Amino acid sequence: MEKMHAWWKKLNNRYRLTVSDDETLEEVASFQLTRKSLYIGICTLIVVLVLFTGILLSVTPLRYYIPGYGNIGQKKEYIYMNMKVDSLEALVNARTRYLNSIRTVLSGKIIPLDTVLLKTPEPESSADY
Repeated sequence: MEKMHAWWKKLNNRYRLTVSDDETLEEVASFQLTRKSLYIGICTLIVVLVLFTGILLSVTPLRYYIPGYGNIGQKKEYIYMNMKVDSLEALVNARTRYLNSIRTVLSGKIIPLDTVLLKTPEPESSADY
Protein backbone atom coordinates (compact mmCIF):
# COMPACT_ATOMS: atom_id res chain seq x y z
CA MET A 1 0.00 0.00 0.00
CA GLU A 2 2.89 2.32 0.74
CA LYS A 3 4.35 1.73 -2.73
CA MET A 4 1.05 2.72 -4.29
CA HIS A 5 0.89 5.86 -2.15
CA ALA A 6 4.49 6.77 -3.04
CA TRP A 7 3.79 6.16 -6.72
CA TRP A 8 0.68 8.38 -6.59
CA LYS A 9 2.65 11.10 -4.79
CA LYS A 10 5.37 10.99 -7.48
CA LEU A 11 2.66 11.24 -10.13
CA ASN A 12 1.46 14.52 -8.62
CA ASN A 13 4.90 16.10 -7.97
CA ARG A 14 5.28 19.41 -9.75
CA TYR A 15 8.16 20.04 -12.14
CA ARG A 16 9.13 23.17 -14.01
CA LEU A 17 10.14 23.04 -17.68
CA THR A 18 11.98 26.16 -18.75
CA VAL A 19 13.00 26.94 -22.31
CA SER A 20 15.70 29.59 -22.61
CA ASP A 21 17.67 31.18 -25.41
CA ASP A 22 21.20 29.75 -25.48
CA GLU A 23 22.97 32.97 -26.47
CA THR A 24 21.26 35.49 -24.20
CA LEU A 25 20.02 33.07 -21.50
CA GLU A 26 16.67 34.84 -21.75
CA GLU A 27 13.72 32.72 -20.64
CA VAL A 28 11.52 32.03 -23.65
CA ALA A 29 8.87 29.82 -22.06
CA SER A 30 8.19 28.21 -18.72
CA PHE A 31 5.77 25.38 -17.97
CA GLN A 32 4.71 23.80 -14.70
CA LEU A 33 4.04 20.10 -15.25
CA THR A 34 3.28 16.96 -13.31
CA ARG A 35 3.88 13.43 -14.51
CA LYS A 36 0.14 12.90 -14.64
CA SER A 37 -0.49 15.96 -16.82
CA LEU A 38 2.38 14.96 -19.12
CA TYR A 39 0.94 11.44 -19.45
CA ILE A 40 -2.55 12.80 -20.15
CA GLY A 41 -1.17 15.27 -22.70
CA ILE A 42 0.79 12.59 -24.58
CA CYS A 43 -2.20 10.20 -24.61
CA THR A 44 -4.48 13.00 -25.86
CA LEU A 45 -2.00 13.85 -28.61
CA ILE A 46 -1.84 10.20 -29.73
CA VAL A 47 -5.65 9.89 -29.81
CA VAL A 48 -5.99 13.15 -31.78
CA LEU A 49 -3.35 12.00 -34.30
CA VAL A 50 -5.08 8.63 -34.78
CA LEU A 51 -8.47 10.30 -35.27
CA PHE A 52 -6.99 12.86 -37.67
CA THR A 53 -5.33 10.10 -39.71
CA GLY A 54 -8.57 8.08 -39.81
CA ILE A 55 -10.60 11.06 -40.94
CA LEU A 56 -7.95 12.00 -43.50
CA LEU A 57 -7.99 8.50 -44.98
CA SER A 58 -11.77 8.16 -45.02
CA VAL A 59 -12.55 11.55 -46.57
CA THR A 60 -9.76 12.10 -49.10
CA PRO A 61 -8.85 9.99 -52.17
CA LEU A 62 -6.04 8.43 -50.14
CA ARG A 63 -8.50 5.69 -49.17
CA TYR A 64 -8.09 4.07 -52.59
CA TYR A 65 -4.51 3.17 -51.67
CA ILE A 66 -5.74 0.99 -48.78
CA PRO A 67 -5.91 -2.67 -49.90
CA GLY A 68 -9.49 -3.92 -50.22
CA TYR A 69 -11.00 -0.46 -50.15
CA GLY A 70 -12.23 0.63 -53.54
CA ASN A 71 -15.44 1.55 -55.21
CA ILE A 72 -18.03 -1.08 -56.15
CA GLY A 73 -17.61 -0.49 -59.89
CA GLN A 74 -13.98 -1.54 -59.74
CA LYS A 75 -14.83 -4.69 -57.79
CA LYS A 76 -17.45 -5.66 -60.37
CA GLU A 77 -14.98 -4.98 -63.15
CA TYR A 78 -12.34 -7.14 -61.44
CA ILE A 79 -14.81 -10.00 -61.10
CA TYR A 80 -15.84 -9.64 -64.76
CA MET A 81 -12.20 -9.61 -65.88
CA ASN A 82 -11.42 -12.66 -63.76
CA MET A 83 -14.33 -14.58 -65.32
CA LYS A 84 -13.22 -13.48 -68.80
CA VAL A 85 -9.64 -14.66 -68.16
CA ASP A 86 -10.92 -18.02 -66.88
CA SER A 87 -13.06 -18.55 -69.97
CA LEU A 88 -10.21 -17.54 -72.28
CA GLU A 89 -7.86 -19.90 -70.46
CA ALA A 90 -10.34 -22.78 -70.92
CA LEU A 91 -10.64 -21.89 -74.62
CA VAL A 92 -6.84 -21.87 -75.08
CA ASN A 93 -6.54 -25.23 -73.30
CA ALA A 94 -9.26 -26.75 -75.52
CA ARG A 95 -7.56 -25.48 -78.69
CA THR A 96 -4.19 -26.75 -77.50
CA ARG A 97 -5.65 -30.23 -76.91
CA TYR A 98 -7.31 -30.11 -80.34
CA LEU A 99 -4.06 -29.09 -82.09
CA ASN A 100 -2.09 -31.76 -80.23
CA SER A 101 -4.54 -34.45 -81.32
CA ILE A 102 -4.35 -33.17 -84.95
CA ARG A 103 -0.54 -33.33 -84.76
CA THR A 104 -0.60 -36.92 -83.51
CA VAL A 105 -2.96 -37.93 -86.33
CA LEU A 106 -0.83 -36.22 -88.98
CA SER A 107 2.41 -37.69 -87.65
CA GLY A 108 0.93 -41.20 -87.64
CA LYS A 109 1.38 -41.76 -83.93
CA ILE A 110 -2.19 -42.76 -83.36
CA ILE A 111 -2.62 -44.82 -80.25
CA PRO A 112 -5.03 -47.65 -81.05
CA LEU A 113 -8.02 -47.93 -78.84
CA ASP A 114 -8.48 -51.06 -76.76
CA THR A 115 -11.23 -52.99 -78.54
CA VAL A 116 -10.72 -56.42 -76.97
CA LEU A 117 -13.96 -57.86 -75.75
CA LEU A 118 -14.14 -58.67 -72.12
CA LYS A 119 -15.43 -62.03 -71.00
CA THR A 120 -18.54 -61.22 -69.08
CA PRO A 121 -20.62 -63.89 -67.41
CA GLU A 122 -23.97 -64.70 -68.92
CA PRO A 123 -26.87 -63.20 -67.03
CA GLU A 124 -28.85 -65.73 -65.06
CA SER A 125 -32.39 -66.17 -66.15
CA SER A 126 -35.26 -66.53 -63.78
CA ALA A 127 -36.35 -69.75 -65.56
CA ASP A 128 -33.39 -71.65 -64.04
CA TYR A 129 -34.85 -71.43 -60.55
